[in-house]
Amino acid sequence: MTGSTTVTPTGVRSVHSRVTDGTMKDAERLLATLGGADDRIWPKDRWLRLRLDEGLEVGSHGKQGPVRYRVLEVEPGRRVRFEFEPDCRPALTGWHELRVDPAGDDGLSWTHELMLEHPSAQVRSILLPLHDALIEDLLDQVEVEVGQHPLERPEFSAGIRARRAMFRPLRRSTTHREAQAPA
Repeated sequence: MTGSTTVTPTGVRSVHSRVTDGTMKDAERLLATLGGADDRIWPKDRWLRLRLDEGLEVGSHGKQGPVRYRVLEVEPGRRVRFEFEPDCRPALTGWHELRVDPAGDDGLSWTHELMLEHPSAQVRSILLPLHDALIEDLLDQVEVEVGQHPLERPEFSAGIRARRAMFRPLRRSTTHREAQAPA
């Protein structure tokens, strides 16, 4: 795993990073698809889709299953920051972002950072490990998209499988509602 979680005086900070092959043009091309119908970096083969109603535009509302957020800041091809919607609070108060920086001559550094303000014990013990697994899958997908290697996902750990099972009924109802919603 390429991540670390730190408890801060005001909450929790989770950072995942990966250096891949590729250019900033590659990053721009891939990041532009995030949350759209042709999303190339979200690990939708194992997780509920990320959907952004207006794409990567400031103010666009997004959802990934029951979690709702909006796009707070965008630097096209380099960074997008989201904040959790008020209906997720107080359980999820804070922001998360995905950013890309050059790494050497022919490399990219992809970093996802999550800052949560005073998360509950349930969020720390249940949601954060799920988040960590999802972000590692996202970074695996990025490696595939820049041509680094074919997709090879490890099996989920027993702990992640148990946490995912807790949300299985919710995933089914969310998927059904999304399938019924107009495009």
